[in-house]
Amino acid sequence: MWCIIQKHHNCQKKKKTNAVFTGWCDPLSMRLPDVERCYLRWKEGSALVRKDPQCKSTAATKAKYKGKGGKKAHQKNAGTRRVVPELRPCGYRAIAAKVWKDVMGKILKDSYDRARFSRFQFYSRKITKSITCGNEKLIRVKKRQLDYAVERFIKFYVQRDFLHDDLKAPKGCPAVPASYAASAFNTYYSCPVKENEPKRDYIQGQNKEGYTLVWSYGSGSGASTIGLDTSTRKVFCATALHPAGRVLTLMEELARLDPTYNNQLGNSHLNVLSVKVYWGEKEVSQHCDIEMNKYSGPKANNSQQPGTPVLIYTVGDPKKLVFHRKELVPSTRHSRYDFAATQEDQDLTVGQFHKDLMVLDPRDESRRRGYYFTHSSNTKNLKAPCDSYYKGFSISVTGRVCVDQVWVSNKDNTVYSDEQPAQDQRVFQTAAAKSVMGSAQHKCVWAALKHNARTMCIDYLSNKEEWSWDSTGWDDKISKYYP
Repeated sequence: MWCIIQKHHNCQKKKKTNAVFTGWCDPLSMRLPDVERCYLRWKEGSALVRKDPQCKSTAATKAKYKGKGGKKAHQKNAGTRRVVPELRPCGYRAIAAKVWKDVMGKILKDSYDRARFSRFQFYSRKITKSITCGNEKLIRVKKRQLDYAVERFIKFYVQRDFLHDDLKAPKGCPAVPASYAASAFNTYYSCPVKENEPKRDYIQGQNKEGYTLVWSYGSGSGASTIGLDTSTRKVFCATALHPAGRVLTLMEELARLDPTYNNQLGNSHLNVLSVKVYWGEKEVSQHCDIEMNKYSGPKANNSQQPGTPVLIYTVGDPKKLVFHRKELVPSTRHSRYDFAATQEDQDLTVGQFHKDLMVLDPRDESRRRGYYFTHSSNTKNLKAPCDSYYKGFSISVTGRVCVDQVWVSNKDNTVYSDEQPAQDQRVFQTAAAKSVMGSAQHKCVWAALKHNARTMCIDYLSNKEEWSWDSTGWDDKISKYYP
């Protein structure tokens, strides 16, 4: 039997009511220790004391990679980084809509007016908004097909590949599991390279037995890429029959119905689907999809094909996609000009809601106009009334055209590499980094994430399906902080 719970900020008393729907409660969760109905209160003062493991890293690693305050990640005091997300009750969809309206309404209106009347032209947009290409009906039909395909894919992802984690060190930071990092973590699905498609110079003449050649986004290591450990990084193969392959196909068909994006794609095809997961304070910091030279065109080492659009489909709670303008200003160091960030009140904030399809237009990253836009994304600063706080859980499904290629194992989806790790890859090989993977706290993080992902699916994808709290690997005495 399911019951309806009404929760107040100053009162933990549970009430049965027919007036306010704020969450479904699974009776199985009532029998778990320290778990209130659909909510878990952490025990304060239960910090886990960890001894510093014997670090066998190289001297170069010890000298170079320092966290804030000059300390390694495993030397930080408990409480410096919160990594275990609080349990998310079901029924947050209505709360998410109200919080977004109350908190973000004015910001979105100001951004819309600024983009509308500004002399700095802005091209990126939601593909189903302001349609003027004459294919309105066909675009809406194709969008409904994409909605169904993404729903199937997300259920597949949450039940299967969502539980993949990896050591991550973005911008040379000390390595931590991707679920512990401040940035939203990624899962990659890549289409196989067909026989009639050209192979990269470093791939030609090779044939790895037991491996499949696929397109790749963010290959490599270091500050300019996704910062995943090359020895454990995984890329899942997305064939035409795979749910991810179906999503890529429909995304491309939908984009090509708009003449602008059809011209930008040309003979290229969407071949990599990346999935980003946001919760709480996780974010994607400011960046450009295509790295550019200062005044001229794109750099040669881009893994994404320059000049092609990126399609972002949002599932779950709302999140913010923020565009930051960079403009040429007289340099203080020399007689020429430099690109500098404008004031924060000039940022353009776009709301991404459930089933929204956003197109990042490559023209917004062109520097030939004397200005360009970077973008970031997060779910920060959303507070719920009548509750301690509201933290969204949102998944972005992104399709793009990539030009890099890697060999992926047919057995475990790991990426083949016969090269020696780069200098900045040594950060992954520390005992401190690898000791976290598989630990009790790591299992605790994933137990909470499984619960949050499943309740998000109930809210937004299948309200009739009863997914109970999964306590596998859960330890209610574990610290909620990364030590």
